[in-house]
Amino acid sequence: MAQFEFWHHHLGISVPDLEASIRWYGEKLGFQVEKRFRIEAIPASCAFIRNGALRIELFMPDHPKPLPPERRAPDTDN
Repeated sequence: MAQFEFWHHHLGISVPDLEASIRWYGEKLGFQVEKRFRIEAIPASCAFIRNGALRIELFMPDHPKPLPPERRAPDTDN
């Protein structure tokens, strides 16, 4: 039977402040900006940040919707 190796290109995280998030990931975890771009279909400002082979796509929607109260407690949101 063939053996498969699985990997991912990146994960995406919606953030309320793109610049503050870039700074935090850089200062705390050593990530650096790889690319900045816009996704007009959302619309959102975005950045790929990278540390080694791990990439994170941070995106900040222009008009975010508030998080519903039931989603604010991660341990009960399953």
